[in-house]
Amino acid sequence: FSGFMKIQAVGLVAFMLLIGVVEGFSIGLILPLFDLVSAPENVLSNRWLAPVYDFFGRPEHGEFVVLIFSGVLVVFAMKNMLILGLLYMQTRWVWQSAARAMTTLFETYMHMPYSVYLDRNTNEFTRNITASVNQVYQGMIVPILNIIAETIVVLAIVCLLFFVVP
Repeated sequence: FSGFMKIQAVGLVAFMLLIGVVEGFSIGLILPLFDLVSAPENVLSNRWLAPVYDFFGRPEHGEFVVLIFSGVLVVFAMKNMLILGLLYMQTRWVWQSAARAMTTLFETYMHMPYSVYLDRNTNEFTRNITASVNQVYQGMIVPILNIIAETIVVLAIVCLLFFVVP
């Protein structure tokens, strides 16, 4: 990888961390929402809902439910937009990395002695440049990135659970 590709990879992991935090936060919003719907009388005693309830001037219960649901929907929509951005960045990085690997492999083949070409089938070179590189990136790199992203999300959820329900 070039230096720029490594910086992009670090940026990708940092973006995954941000999404993990947002994912944990968005899941954490569901708990006060259930409390609001199931026990409306506990709004003032809920440490998460009471400040929001006071901030909006203590609206009627129905209005407050709609307000909170709307807020949760906005947070989930923003989270999904971030995930969409991550998928775009991840796909772009993977294809750029694969293209760089293909170019490097092609350049290596171009500088090999002619005698190597006489002993081997040229289809093998073409397959190595195209199909093999794609198999490595689609079969290994993309799943590894997905495992990293999902691990971050799971860790964020576990941290949220320890924070909310120690």
